[in-house]
Amino acid sequence: MVGYMKFMLRVILVLLISTFIISGCKYDTHENESKNLTTQKIIHVFLKNKSKNMNDDDYSSSTYKPGNPLYQPVLYIQRNRWDLAKPLLEKLVKKNDPDAMYWLANISGGSAFSGRIMADLFKRSARLGNPYSALRLSPESDNCSNYLRDYCNEKWKKIAIRLLSEKKKKGDIKAKYYLNLINDERYDNDYVHNIIANAKNGYLYPLYNYVNYNREIKKNDRKEVYKYMIDKNFSKVADLMLNNYVHGIEDMGGEFYRDSFKKLEKYGDINNRVFSFYSIYLKNNFSRKGLKDLIKSRFYQSLVKNTPSFKKSIINKKYIEYGFDDFVRYNNDLFIESDDIKKISKKETEEMKNQVVDELKNSKPVVYIDEYFYKP
Repeated sequence: MVGYMKFMLRVILVLLISTFIISGCKYDTHENESKNLTTQKIIHVFLKNKSKNMNDDDYSSSTYKPGNPLYQPVLYIQRNRWDLAKPLLEKLVKKNDPDAMYWLANISGGSAFSGRIMADLFKRSARLGNPYSALRLSPESDNCSNYLRDYCNEKWKKIAIRLLSEKKKKGDIKAKYYLNLINDERYDNDYVHNIIANAKNGYLYPLYNYVNYNREIKKNDRKEVYKYMIDKNFSKVADLMLNNYVHGIEDMGGEFYRDSFKKLEKYGDINNRVFSFYSIYLKNNFSRKGLKDLIKSRFYQSLVKNTPSFKKSIINKKYIEYGFDDFVRYNNDLFIESDDIKKISKKETEEMKNQVVDELKNSKPVVYIDEYFYKP
């Protein structure tokens, strides 16, 4: 009986060792396959299955969402209305909101005393746990060459790394991405997997940066990245598309860019990009409809710039500065004359203004600036 038990123990031990070896081999094979995948292939596989990551949330890619106290003031900053953002942020700063301190510091420049004001806000924010405020005080920060020159210190970079590391341990994939950047750990598989993880989580700047600087991505995959960001309403992608269109980096067809910009208009402040696109596009594809779209984009810009509130009851077309004649006068280098296209009538101009007002009333602006990539 004792001999039988010893025999069975040996059999079990052999089976356990065999299982461990087989599992180990499988693991090693998986690891080798992962290492052998190119970063472009990882992106390609992600894009192939991107439909699984779609959702109906209009604000899925927004840095802050409606209802968050920071949504409105940061949207104002995005629209260069610091005068409207500042009082809202100051109220939050009085409540010791570290993120509000960060944003208020960013828009507090412009005088001989700016450095001290900004530094004090960044320091308070960092001490309350905001790593991005600490990064602003790192000697490598752009701020340290101007207003903050006398306040920057290497210790703040160490504090930023510590705060980000703490966030990473808690599963913050955004913090992991910034640690990659700070430590210059880029373009390996782990880095790209983290980019994808952030994209799935609604944070698209890592994917935006990757496709912007990596020219090895095939055109079809690049186009799919654009589509993904457009479907997520990440209006910042308009900058990348316009740059590529203007410089002829990729030929995806003017129709693709036009349709993409139109879709993004509802979600972001991109009408200066739309205007720039149409001014170039119309030179080779001139049409009356295209001209009206160009003028509407300028009307939209004017309305966003001059309207203090974007509540439906406040928006009024009186904030639109000019009509067609003024448009031609101020943009005569962009206006293209054509014998078969008549001058836009005043009636049509009023109709366009009404359309712009209605579109803005129904818009759902996304906040695409964020703590790391915003440069005042």
